[in-house]
Amino acid sequence: MMYLFSTLLAFLGAVGGAEPAARTTAEKVVAFRGGKVVWNAEAPDPIYEPGTVVFRGGKILAVGLTSKVEIPEGAEVIDATGKWVVPGLIDLHNHTGAGNQGGDLHEYVYLTNPDLRMIDAVQPEAASMHDALVGGVTTVLTIPGSGNNMSGFGVLMKTGGLNLDDAVVRANGSLKIAQAGNPESYMAGVGRSLMNWSTRNQMTRGRDYTEAMKGKSPEERRASEEFNARLEWMIALFEHDVPIAVHTQIHQVVASTLRILNKDLKLDAFTDHSEFNGYLNAPEAIALNVPIVCGPRGFFRDPAINRIRGLMAEWHERGVTMVGTNTDSNVVPQQELSYQAAMGIRLGFPDSKLALRGVTILAARIAKVENRLGSLEPGKDADVVLWTGDPIDPRSRVMKAFVNGKLCYDEKNEGMRH
Repeated sequence: MMYLFSTLLAFLGAVGGAEPAARTTAEKVVAFRGGKVVWNAEAPDPIYEPGTVVFRGGKILAVGLTSKVEIPEGAEVIDATGKWVVPGLIDLHNHTGAGNQGGDLHEYVYLTNPDLRMIDAVQPEAASMHDALVGGVTTVLTIPGSGNNMSGFGVLMKTGGLNLDDAVVRANGSLKIAQAGNPESYMAGVGRSLMNWSTRNQMTRGRDYTEAMKGKSPEERRASEEFNARLEWMIALFEHDVPIAVHTQIHQVVASTLRILNKDLKLDAFTDHSEFNGYLNAPEAIALNVPIVCGPRGFFRDPAINRIRGLMAEWHERGVTMVGTNTDSNVVPQQELSYQAAMGIRLGFPDSKLALRGVTILAARIAKVENRLGSLEPGKDADVVLWTGDPIDPRSRVMKAFVNGKLCYDEKNEGMRH
């Protein structure tokens, strides 16, 4: 019965089809003036100081040196002198967007469930989302749990307590796959060989379905005798519009993930967790241009040398340039994403600029939303956060957070929450 219900949801979603429109509620002009504006953490010159950023109606109008940015008459001007103005942080692994603080969403009838979607269960107004905002996290990829080999599609959503249409960045944020670890206890037990076969088999079916439907509009696909609600959402994966988030760790398992998904099927999969000695696959990750998102465990003790290895650092030292981090909230509270990045530096990752890049513009690129999120540039979403200092410094805290141009957290009104 649960499977029939989830399949019906997938079918109804396919019939509806359209993504929610990006709407905003704030039309007044707001400007942060005089602060240290980190406009793009991967730019050669990422900071304007003193800088100014101006936004209206949920979109950024202008950013640059204060001496060169004109603030429209009548704008609300916030003095950011001595403070940092930063793009909203992005957490690529979150389980609390549905308000279920203590657990994940699963459907245990089948080992693979490509037709399930978190969009049917999210609660943008949940207290957990406001907690994230207080830590400067304005966007989360809320995904199903890892008890299944393939548990369904997560949703990329804003954390400002907005209504659903305003909160959703993309209804199908990523497909969630779990290779080894948790799904090994599925039913009576699933070995890694079977999981590898299951992943390849389901993805191959999705590829073949995509080929069969090539050139057909959504309406034509629904009218076709070959229409399959279980496989419909997978088309976006093979058209490279949606990435795959893979819960994977340990050298051999990461190797299988890279080989099956990125090399053989040529999909846009990124490894989530990426823990223990998975960094030994760095040459393959570089060759296949695969992003690595470490966490929530940021280190492990290597028994061969009896010392701790910082995982972000280990991937970076082997030449991987796309390294980020996550919280796997509620494993680590979502508001502590910046602390996760700071821990990476504490354990050998080069500097705060690269760490900040991993939870802003790089995270946006991995999620395929860099045209909207991850940096403070004209035309992008006005997800703007005022910090007391460097976000990757654990001593810093959030003072104000705007999401879609709307003030959603103000320390003066709520007090210091985190």
